[in-house]
Amino acid sequence: MTDAIIRAMEPSDVDVLFQWENNPSNWMDGSGNCRPMSRSDIQRFVDNSTLDIYQERQMRLVIADAQSGSAVGCIDIFDFDPFSLHAYIGILVDEKHRNKGYAYYAVKWLIRYSFDVLGIKSLCATMLSTNTHSIRLFEKCGFEYIGKRRQWYRIGDTMYDELIYQLVNTPTI
Repeated sequence: MTDAIIRAMEPSDVDVLFQWENNPSNWMDGSGNCRPMSRSDIQRFVDNSTLDIYQERQMRLVIADAQSGSAVGCIDIFDFDPFSLHAYIGILVDEKHRNKGYAYYAVKWLIRYSFDVLGIKSLCATMLSTNTHSIRLFEKCGFEYIGKRRQWYRIGDTMYDELIYQLVNTPTI
């Protein structure tokens, strides 16, 4: 298992977030982002991040290497509904740090945090039907395939299906 930590965003993360947000290959994941972001937009996002999920309805955390402390990715809870206790989860791991266990560690950490601390009852993840890495990751973490939206995302001239995965916090007795 990769030695990783999950932490809040720091001002020193702006440069790497700027790189990730402006890498067009990261836009092809079905996240809905398809435009470059300015460094000042990202700086404001980091500066204004209160991590108060009840106010913001979202929370972005950094996945960092435990030895160096450097950011290797980020993981998000978004569209949090504090009444119905459900949310979506999104993850990005930098290309040079993929297939090292960071994503698995981060998703498992976020599941525990969501269920045990926030009391969330249901987490959902969506991904393009062609994103076999994310499909395997979320299935390995216990998410179940619950459906798809046909021809939901356009990339260039091609339409892609969006798959929906869900993990329900089922109490054990």
